[in-house]
Amino acid sequence: RVIVETDLLYRHFETLLGSDKVRMVAGYRQLPDDAPMRSEESDCDQLRLAFFGIVKEDKGVFDLLEAVRQVDPSLKVRVDLYGAVKDEAAERFAAEVNELASVSHHGVLEWDQVIDTLMTYHALVHPTYYAWEGQPGVLIEAMMAGVPAITTDFRALPELVEDGVNGFLVPPQSPGELARAIETAAIEREKLRKMGKANAERRAMYDASVLVPSIIDHLQD
Repeated sequence: RVIVETDLLYRHFETLLGSDKVRMVAGYRQLPDDAPMRSEESDCDQLRLAFFGIVKEDKGVFDLLEAVRQVDPSLKVRVDLYGAVKDEAAERFAAEVNELASVSHHGVLEWDQVIDTLMTYHALVHPTYYAWEGQPGVLIEAMMAGVPAITTDFRALPELVEDGVNGFLVPPQSPGELARAIETAAIEREKLRKMGKANAERRAMYDASVLVPSIIDHLQD
């Protein structure tokens, strides 16, 4: 019996093993007790974006930095990055961040602080093209926080983010397209708020209190 998180993997293993041997249970996070409450700080004129993840090339970090360079300078955009920096990326990352006044790295955030921190931003940005990307937990945390996600049309990510509905999808390794999505987010704030609300409405589908028991049930079949 195989339990997978994504429809992409389900279809792969169904072909190999048959549908009776495969079960799909989405990734999950603990559902907050209350509805997401955006902080007043997140409603400022400046568009505030957050990246959470390992800082390395195939997580799209350098595409994001290049996109920031391409964004219309008349738009006020701020990008904060959280996560450990891989040794092979450290020198280049430090140099590029140092060149961009609107970008900061804040190190590693404790796992239980991610959702509350996300609530202080307008959107999550997650431009990954990591070859083994599954169902990134941070995209589910964005739902829990009630903020939209700007991510890539890659592997199973469109299972979590519907372009123009609860976020934006851009082609992987396309800094120009990512820059255009960021510009749209900066200009169309009402659309951004609607997408954040739509993302929050999907939270219940990834509620740990429902999905963890379902995993146990599958294991006991």
